[in-house]
Amino acid sequence: MNVSQQTRRVLIGSAVAVIGVLASITTVASAHTVESRSAQTQCAVSYTVVRGDSWWTISQKAGTSLSAVLKANKAKTSTKLLVGKTVCLPAGAKVGTGTGAASDATCGVTYKTVRNDSWSRIAQKKKVALKELLAVNSATTKTKIFVGDVLCLPKSAKSATQASTGLVLPPPAKIYSARKSTAIIREIFPERLHTRALAIAKRESRLNAAAYNWCCVGLFQLNWYSHNKWLGEMGVTAPEQLLDARVNAEAALALYRRSNGWGPWE
Repeated sequence: MNVSQQTRRVLIGSAVAVIGVLASITTVASAHTVESRSAQTQCAVSYTVVRGDSWWTISQKAGTSLSAVLKANKAKTSTKLLVGKTVCLPAGAKVGTGTGAASDATCGVTYKTVRNDSWSRIAQKKKVALKELLAVNSATTKTKIFVGDVLCLPKSAKSATQASTGLVLPPPAKIYSARKSTAIIREIFPERLHTRALAIAKRESRLNAAAYNWCCVGLFQLNWYSHNKWLGEMGVTAPEQLLDARVNAEAALALYRRSNGWGPWE
C-alpha cells in the first residue's frame, strides 16, 4: 500500500467518525426535544421560585405531592433550584397560594414577611383571623415561612400604617442581664411552663429585655399594636413599660392564658 492509499484510508475513516458523531449529536438533540416537549405537556401550571424554596415547600404551596412536582420537572430532590427560575406544576396544582406565591388575582392584599414573623403574628398585625389567613394561603400553622416570602392577605386585611412608622422608645429605666431575666421568667411562670417560656424568650429576644422593633417589645417580643387594649387593663399603658423584664414576663403569661397556649408565638 502506497502513501496515497494510506492517506485515503485515514480520510475515509475520519469521515465515518464524523458521521458517527453527527448521528450521535442528532440523537441527543432529538431526545432533548422529546424531553422538552414531554415537560411542556406536563407543565399544566408554572411557578417562579422564590428565596427559601425547596422542591418540598413548592409542592406544599401548590397543594400537590412532592413526587408529582419532581416528575413534572424531570428532577430529583437534589436538583438545585435558583431564585427566579420557572418550574412546572402538575395538573390540579393551585396557583397564587402558599408562601412566596401570592397573586393579585387571589389576594386582597399581599404581605412580605419579616424577621420573627409567624402565622399568628401576621394575623395579629393585619387584624385578620388566623384561620382566614391560613385558608387564603392554603397553609397550616406548621407551614414554614421565610423572611422575604410574599403571602396573601384576606380582602378584609387592613393596611399597616404602623409598619411605616413603627415604635420609637426611650431607653429603659433599668437594664436586666440575661441571667436576671431568666430568674424573673422562672419566678413568674408556673414550673411546668419554664422550659417552653425560656425557649421562647431566648428565640424572640435572646433574653434581652430592652430589645424591640417596629411592633414588638421586650423579652417575649409582645406586639404592642395587637395587645395594647387589654394590656391597658393590666396597667400597661405605654409600650416602653414592656422593656421592664418583670412587666414583660407578667404580660406574656397573661397572653398565654388569654390564648390558652403558646399560639401567639407559633
